[in-house]
Amino acid sequence: IYLQSLYFALANIPGNAMATFLVDRIGRKVLLFGSMTSAALCLGLAAHGASDAEARQLQVILSSCAFHSFLVTGWCALSVMTSELFPTSIRGTGMGVCSGVGRIAGILVQYVNGAFIDQPLVLLLAAATCMMTGAFAPIVCRMQDMTDKHLFEIPSMAMGVVEGDGQAVHKIV
Repeated sequence: IYLQSLYFALANIPGNAMATFLVDRIGRKVLLFGSMTSAALCLGLAAHGASDAEARQLQVILSSCAFHSFLVTGWCALSVMTSELFPTSIRGTGMGVCSGVGRIAGILVQYVNGAFIDQPLVLLLAAATCMMTGAFAPIVCRMQDMTDKHLFEIPSMAMGVVEGDGQAVHKIV
């Protein structure tokens, strides 16, 4: 089990390398969609292998490593996209709120994992479905891809600017 954990940890390396090279080349939305879709497919392969885990141990290990690698790539793309959604004046607060909501969701999902612990196929397919939903979210929400654009060029679609005593203040509209 320790050797398998090492394999999963080593899968971070190609995931981070892939994100580094592709985030500005193909765009954040495309990278997020592609990596989450690929991760969901890898979960499907892992679920298929888990149905007969002893005979398909290599399939489970390789698909789990590929899943982890694509997941890391997706998280890198998501982090870049999220930070670009907020103007500089509230970026730290916006990222903090998003991070906090993500942490709470990470705690709550453990209850789902506990409910399906005896049904690994259902658990893996539910996770794959959630990942596909997340892959389509930037497309459905029509998020602007900021590839090759400066942050000061962001149109304030969700932000309004209130000018009072000579200082511009951003507020959420």
